[in-house]
Amino acid sequence: MQRVPYITLAIIALSVGLASACSDRAASADSGAVWPDLGSTPDLKPDSAPVPDTAPPPDTQPPPDKAPPPDTMGPPKWKAELSAPVDLHAVACFKGHVFAVGKKGTILYRAKGKKTFVNQSASTKKELFTVAFGENAKGATYGVVAGKDYNIWQTMDLGTKWGVAPQCSAYIFDTFYALHLHDYDRGLGAGVAVNKQGGGSKYYDGSVSYSWVCATPTYKSEEFYDIFSFNKLGWMVGKTGGKVYYTSDGGVTWASVKTAFKYALRGLDFVGPSLGVTVGEFGGILRSTDGKGKVWKAITSPTKNHLWDVYMYSSKLGWAVGDKGTILHTTDGGGSWKVQPSGTTKRLESVCFSSASEGWAVGEGGVMLHTTTGGK
Repeated sequence: MQRVPYITLAIIALSVGLASACSDRAASADSGAVWPDLGSTPDLKPDSAPVPDTAPPPDTQPPPDKAPPPDTMGPPKWKAELSAPVDLHAVACFKGHVFAVGKKGTILYRAKGKKTFVNQSASTKKELFTVAFGENAKGATYGVVAGKDYNIWQTMDLGTKWGVAPQCSAYIFDTFYALHLHDYDRGLGAGVAVNKQGGGSKYYDGSVSYSWVCATPTYKSEEFYDIFSFNKLGWMVGKTGGKVYYTSDGGVTWASVKTAFKYALRGLDFVGPSLGVTVGEFGGILRSTDGKGKVWKAITSPTKNHLWDVYMYSSKLGWAVGDKGTILHTTDGGGSWKVQPSGTTKRLESVCFSSASEGWAVGEGGVMLHTTTGGK
């Protein structure tokens, strides 16, 4: 979901029902894209570029990645679209629609069946780190964006209009890094609370008040980078020494489980409760198949580059992205991964797929990659 720089975060948990915000499992046959003119920002240096968390001691540091740079491993099947003039931090595929968000309040939207992106506005110039969408049984849509601000912006018309979403005031968050909607009425989120309140949580119950509700407890020593909601179940990961947090009551309460991984986990995705994958620093990949997300097994990774996001399109197909243009692909539900040449050395922060073949990846310097062949 999601996906966020190496900055202090906390958690926001929002209980959402049965859809995937950044997950559009429906096919889309769109081809390339043309970017609008967003203005010129020469020599832009991202002020939110992540700094790796404290490296492990020399005797435990993972060996350097010996794989050649992704752009030298054969002709890439990912096409570089015209870059936006700002860093893009998250991309969401929803029912054939594509949304990308980033610096300066940037929201870019490509409608289903279209080939160009247009600008949308949430009336903020603050950096946006997350975008998520959900839908109810009648086809009504609900979408949210958030970032380096205490507000969450919502839309019920695919971004034609964005307004501030109501939320509780017990915890005021300086930054939201991850929001995930499972359907129109439920969701979870994560961020950084102001005044050193530490990690807090909020959950969304649209069936009651269309409000993001505070939950407890807070975790003053933890930061959280991604979150996923499935009905009453939810999981979140972050700078937690490899721990995965989970909820079974929609985000009201949370518990944690330890894994064999010791470093920060940055991306998280599930295919129902039966299959979960999380990725993180030094190419770390963990997989859960216990149906509860409480048991995680370390998976051999083909890279030591930091991984930022993972997207599981189905119980078989998935992609992960990260530093130096890294793109990984699995065809066995995350049991094994192979590098796909990306054609870039830019940091990739987020990935989503509209179908088994069409996907998008965005990141540093406004780079956007697009594939219509599953990257193969």
